[in-house]
Amino acid sequence: MTKLALITLATSLFLQLVAVPQSAAPNPNATQEKPKIELPDLDTVGRSSAKPPAFLFRLVKTIDSPVRSYFFKMLPGGASVALIDYAGGSVNIYSTASGSPTRTISAPKECQLSLATFSVDLKFLACRTGGATTIFDFGDGRKLGELKGTEPNEKLGDYFTPHRFVSDDTILVNRKFVGRVLSALQFWSVSERKLIGSIELDTADPALGVDCDYDGRYCVVMGRSGNITVYDVPSKKPLVLLQGHTAQVASEVISQDRLWLCSAGLDGTIRLWDLHNHNVIKTIPIPTTPLQFGKLAVDLSPDKQLLALVANAKAFIIDVASGQVVQVLSDYSSVAGFTFGAIGFSSEGNSIVATGSAAVHVYHRTTRE
Repeated sequence: MTKLALITLATSLFLQLVAVPQSAAPNPNATQEKPKIELPDLDTVGRSSAKPPAFLFRLVKTIDSPVRSYFFKMLPGGASVALIDYAGGSVNIYSTASGSPTRTISAPKECQLSLATFSVDLKFLACRTGGATTIFDFGDGRKLGELKGTEPNEKLGDYFTPHRFVSDDTILVNRKFVGRVLSALQFWSVSERKLIGSIELDTADPALGVDCDYDGRYCVVMGRSGNITVYDVPSKKPLVLLQGHTAQVASEVISQDRLWLCSAGLDGTIRLWDLHNHNVIKTIPIPTTPLQFGKLAVDLSPDKQLLALVANAKAFIIDVASGQVVQVLSDYSSVAGFTFGAIGFSSEGNSIVATGSAAVHVYHRTTRE
């Protein structure tokens, strides 16, 4: 199909135009409207003259949520996804390869599953209880111990929540909130339940989100201003301040080789950062509006060639080199009023799990026919 024919098709299918932020400085002597582009909502889209990719991600399994009390969490590496049933107090593990259930675990009754995290091998569970952050044996539910000093003070708005097990599940990262503002990251020995270090955060730019890689090398903090601070975990010191987003960053991910950081912001852009040179490698426009915090999520394929994006209740596959949408996962669904969405590649890059509010969708990479 020629470029002209594609534009004609897009115009006939869609009347709604989507604004794309422009990087060029405006003319101070003239007021101009922002240029707009049209986005055809096709199952696969080639928005450049390049040939379509030789592959597709096809839906192989939809795991429905029977009740709204379910929450979805992709486990490290993307090999499994956990459906957390708040009401029933259980965690159901599904394989992303087959889409079939592999394990059901009953969580301790005192554990707040909405504020819980699992170790990579599903051996440990850390969660908030009525008191301190507590570590459990996830297999038999035994309470292994509390993290002393993490008891909440509800009157002052001070509390702690577990974030992630890192460094081969030997360390638990715990988040400390003071006056309901994320103020520090704590690092606890899992075996000894002993505090071994902490990172004090800049509360002048309140942190809206944090993510630490599973190797325990970096922690990334997303500030309200749109700035991103990368911390070196071994030294507990800031490594670099990444500036470029003009609005809040809603999602980020560190590449598997720890060379890149990918961030998606409410300013309508995805940015790829070089963690060694600390510069922007590429800026890619997000192909849909409006954008909302909690409904925007991004992941980077292990080979750094593709982006998987959930935005505005839609799921996209984007080619990193061209910045173009190469597939819209049209059978992805998310309830517009629900404030959660996530997407991620499996560790080898051949599967994608996308979650909304009503279901978990498992896609496998296949050759285009």
